[in-house]
Amino acid sequence: MKIGRMVRQLLDSERSDELGDGIEHRRIMVSVYYQVEDNWETNQIPTYLDLFTPKAEEAASILAEMGADVKHLKHLSLSSFNNAPISERTPPLPGVASGKCGFTTLSTFSRRFPHF
Repeated sequence: MKIGRMVRQLLDSERSDELGDGIEHRRIMVSVYYQVEDNWETNQIPTYLDLFTPKAEEAASILAEMGADVKHLKHLSLSSFNNAPISERTPPLPGVASGKCGFTTLSTFSRRFPHF
């Protein structure tokens, strides 16, 4: 079984970003993991830096400044594929969202994630 991953931005339109200029709303990037179509084939070999999509190059630069061996990270493989097709057989799944203060909620994503 292959695992897919999509990155989405959640926007809190009720509050402004305290760390910004006060004009923008709070935003958080989330990764959603799901089962991929059984017959989906790819030559892609996902790597650690794919976890930072869509800002992988920027993340690589920051990690290099922190002393990480980026060449090694580019060869460290993962088991999840970005934006792979969602399996039609995927049932409703529980999801966990965690905020910066450790607050956690449990919800159910529909099979096809229509709100994304």
